[in-house]
Amino acid sequence: MLSGTLELGMLARIEQSEVLTALAILQCYISIKYIMKILHLVLMDKWYDLIASGEKTEEYRTLTPYWCNRLIQRYGIDYWKGIFEHNSIEKLVDKHNSGIPAIYGFNGVRYYDAVCFHRGYTNTTMSFEYETLDVGKGKQEWGAPEEPVFIIKLGKRL
Repeated sequence: MLSGTLELGMLARIEQSEVLTALAILQCYISIKYIMKILHLVLMDKWYDLIASGEKTEEYRTLTPYWCNRLIQRYGIDYWKGIFEHNSIEKLVDKHNSGIPAIYGFNGVRYYDAVCFHRGYTNTTMSFEYETLDVGKGKQEWGAPEEPVFIIKLGKRL
C-alpha cells in the first residue's frame, strides 16, 4: 500500500504540459513504429554521410526485377523478369502523355510514408519522408550510373 501511495503522490506532481509532451512522444513512436509504411535501404558509409549532411536529397536504385517488385506493385519477381526479357529499358522508362513511365503499369507505385536508411548492416539508422519515386538519370556524383534508375526523392528528416 505504501508503494501505491508514493506512485499517486508522484503522479499528482506531474504537470499537465509534461503529460501532454509524454503523450505526443508516445503517439509519434506508435505511428512511426506500427502504422507507417517504411522502405528500408542499406547504404555504404559515403552515401549515408552525404544524406545525413543534407547534401544528397535523393537515392538511386537500379532498374531490375528486384527493385521493380519492391518499389512498384508487387506482382512477383518472375513477372518482372518476364517484363525485362521482352522489353528494352528505353521502352520501359518511356513516359506516356501523363508523364508516368510505362514501367509503372496499371496499378502504379507502391506507397511508402518514409525511407529508413541503414549505415551498412549496423543499427545506425536515419529516416526521411518518402516524397516521390521517378525514373530517370540521376546525378553521377551522388552514385547514379549512366543508365536510367529509380530515383527516390527524400523529404524532411524525421
